[in-house]
Amino acid sequence: MKLPLARLFPAIAGLSSCLLIAACSSGGNEGPSGNTGVPAPQFPEPTPPPPEFVVRGELFSFETGMIVNSDINVWVQTSDLGFSYWWANGPLQSDGLGLFEAHVPESDIFVLASNEDYVQPCAVRSKVTQDIEVRIEMLRKSSLDVINAPRPQLSLEPSVTGTIYESAWNGRRVVAGANLTAQDALETGLATTRSDLGGGFYLCNLPEDTYIDVRKVGFVPALIGPVGGTEPLVLEIELERENEPCRYC
Repeated sequence: MKLPLARLFPAIAGLSSCLLIAACSSGGNEGPSGNTGVPAPQFPEPTPPPPEFVVRGELFSFETGMIVNSDINVWVQTSDLGFSYWWANGPLQSDGLGLFEAHVPESDIFVLASNEDYVQPCAVRSKVTQDIEVRIEMLRKSSLDVINAPRPQLSLEPSVTGTIYESAWNGRRVVAGANLTAQDALETGLATTRSDLGGGFYLCNLPEDTYIDVRKVGFVPALIGPVGGTEPLVLEIELERENEPCRYC
């Protein structure tokens, strides 16, 4: 079971069971008053299994050093339940030294960091059967404002690379500064990046059945996938401008 939480860092406080569990009643066969006279079934909110192990991590950039006070979410997938660490434990951030600590059950995890000045191009995933340590490398967004932007030094294959472009009357034009989010089918965030001045992008260590959400102001969002797996992949992703009466004018 996997809870349909928000894409990156879900705000779940105050959500009812019907928002967390797809099996809630839709209330069919109601009378004029909207009341059938039969109490709606109550479904218990799922309970995460107790934590057994500690995930210790560090958030850093080779260019700028440790990255402090940044949001960290851990997606925890057990044999029976998938859930956000934020849902089970509340928000988690890197501390003043760029370190964080999460307590999780035996599971497969994905760790995604969020900071308005950085991106995390490579997914961080691990199987937790004991206490572990993880390292999350981020890149400054400003470092991508070049042609052929740098890649993470801790990058792992397989990679997903390519170019973001738009079509015009005089040919293709690259689209720089497009935001890319790698996510699974339920919009759980796995990695983030931006296209550089040449329209190029780089993502890595993505699992199978990953989708890439591509967005830039003024363009229609694009969802590409599924991608990922065991082999490197090169993509050419076309974006269309919003409310454009003639694409090739």
